[in-house]
Amino acid sequence: GRAYALPLPYGIYRGDRLKLDRDQNRFRIFSTATYSIDWSAAVSQPVKSKDTPMRTGMPDIDASVEWGPQLKIALGERWKLQTRAHLVSTYENDRLHERGYTVTPSINWELPLPHDLSLGARLAAPFASERYHDYFYRVLPEYAQPGRPAYDADAGFSGWNTQITLSRRTRHAWYGFFVSNHFMEDSTVENSPLIDDKTSWSAGFACTWLLFQSKEMTTE
Repeated sequence: GRAYALPLPYGIYRGDRLKLDRDQNRFRIFSTATYSIDWSAAVSQPVKSKDTPMRTGMPDIDASVEWGPQLKIALGERWKLQTRAHLVSTYENDRLHERGYTVTPSINWELPLPHDLSLGARLAAPFASERYHDYFYRVLPEYAQPGRPAYDADAGFSGWNTQITLSRRTRHAWYGFFVSNHFMEDSTVENSPLIDDKTSWSAGFACTWLLFQSKEMTTE
C-alpha cells in the first residue's frame, strides 16, 4: 500500500450552468427537479512503472484527462442514479493522445446526519473500450517476461467499484473520510498479468478550508 499527502488549492464556482468544485468540473446542459444532464470533466494522477513491480520495464501511465456527458436521475430524497460517458486522453510529447472511452452507471445514496454530517455510499459498474483497457492492462510481446506473459485486453466490464463516505460541511470548511473498493473478479481484464490482486482497497481523508467566498451562497 501507499500513502499520499497532497495539499492542493482549488476554487469553487457554482453558477447557473458552470459548476466547479472539489469533486469535478461540469457544465449544466439541462435540469429538472428529477434529472439533470451535465458535461463533466476529471483528471487522474500518473503512475510510474518503476514504483509498480508488476510494470517494471514498461512505459509509465501518464496523467489522464476525461470529459463527456453525464445523466443524473433522482430517486426520492436519498437515492440517485447516474450514468457517465467519458472520452479519455493522456498528454504526452506536447499533444493529447486518445485512450478510448468509459461508460459508468452507478447508484448513489446519501443520508444527512446530525451535526452537519453526511453519510454516503456508491456502487458503480464501469465499462470501457478496448483501447482504454489496452492502455492500462495490455502487455506487449516486447515487455513479456517470466511471470508476465503477453496479454491483449478486450472491451467490456471493468469491475465493480464501491465507496462509503462520511463528511461534514460547515460554512468555512469541509471534512471527509472515504473507504473504497475495486473488485476485478469477473471483469473483462481480470486475467491481465498486471493485476496481482483482484480486490483492492483504499481509504483517505480530505479537508478543505474556504479562504474567500461570495456574499450570495448556493447549496447546489
